[in-house]
Amino acid sequence: MFLPLWQEDYLLCIPNGHKLLAKNEIDLVADLKDENFIHCPPCEAHKQCISILNFANKTINTVGNCSTKTETLTLLMAGLGLTFLPEYFIDGWYGFETRPYKGPRYYREVGLAYSRHSLQNPAIAKTINYFSKNKLKANKFNNFGYYFKP
Repeated sequence: MFLPLWQEDYLLCIPNGHKLLAKNEIDLVADLKDENFIHCPPCEAHKQCISILNFANKTINTVGNCSTKTETLTLLMAGLGLTFLPEYFIDGWYGFETRPYKGPRYYREVGLAYSRHSLQNPAIAKTINYFSKNKLKANKFNNFGYYFKP
């Protein structure tokens, strides 16, 4: 069983100093032609983007195939290329900016996966019951320490 907690969009991340940062909105097909791109093959958003670009007969230069989002973020921060990463995952990091883009929306759904039998555990049953009735509240990184800011 799966209890969704939140959805977060994948954002187009562009390294600081890149020419695409001059644009207010990026067209995935027209603007990403021949751009250096960092992939995370296990990531569904990256697979979809590659399919769209291949379908449109455009090319992108793969400069990294990463096995995790953390590796992808590291190469992005080093300025090696563009990528898509989840909104809350990149919150608080630096060395890049995000831009809205024209194209399909990529997102991930985060939640709790559990078996029906696991509800026999009181702690799991309480957690599932609570989040079934209450929305998860999360703060962006920049909001942490809000009460301590002058």
